[in-house]
Amino acid sequence: MSRRDVFEAFAGAVTATVFGITWPPEGLGPAVAAAETRADFAFVVDTSAGLRRRVAALHAVDVAAFVVVPGPVGVVAQRAGMVEVLKRSMTQTLSLAAELSAAADESAAVTVRALEAGADGVIVADDLAHANGWLLDPDFVTDIVVGLEAEAAAPALDAGARVAFHSDGDISALCSVLAEAGFSAVHLATGEASTTRAAVVAALGAALTPLGGIAASDLGAMATAQIAGRVNELTALGLTLVCDDGGITTYEQSVALAAVFDRIRALGSGA
Repeated sequence: MSRRDVFEAFAGAVTATVFGITWPPEGLGPAVAAAETRADFAFVVDTSAGLRRRVAALHAVDVAAFVVVPGPVGVVAQRAGMVEVLKRSMTQTLSLAAELSAAADESAAVTVRALEAGADGVIVADDLAHANGWLLDPDFVTDIVVGLEAEAAAPALDAGARVAFHSDGDISALCSVLAEAGFSAVHLATGEASTTRAAVVAALGAALTPLGGIAASDLGAMATAQIAGRVNELTALGLTLVCDDGGITTYEQSVALAAVFDRIRALGSGA
């Protein structure tokens, strides 16, 4: 699939299945990871120096490049610690909001670098939830944080690039707010199959394009045909952007991901 088709797919304008790899395992750059898995798109982590080269390497083989932009919560947590951010989201909301606003400016600078490097879009990544529920107060997230996530992505939104949002956990309740803020897609890292199905439905219901469908923990631990069967159930619901959930840590998992992609392609062709 061409980069242009992938670009359109991130806005829900393509019905064919598109394949991607998110954070590649350490030591395996995005271009190599995309080649190994025969992916149509890949996430690229901004390392400042080398970002343009990494994007160009993907474009050279017609793979779409989406640069990961650290969200404002993660920026502040990196300095103060996540526990401190959690406490302040309940007790010092005004001062935390001001600090997050400044952090959103830092995140927006990464978005600008991504555009200058020629990226096809950005993935704003901020973990607002986990497997058992919200990390931050949900009202604080909907009233304050989502708007700042959009500010982090604003240069890309203004330039007409595709913009997606990533968080661990189930953020189905945020889908409509994310769509209103300007995001066109959401990367699902929900874990359990039943939760993923519900998240796909929630995203599509909010006019967001869902990305995901494959839990990295299943790669190598579950039969390829079984994983492909689960993904096909999701594509029947409307999932078109098939990728891992962001948890790949080994080369062996990337090989297993490629096998799943090939199995899905074979099923789609009737082989």
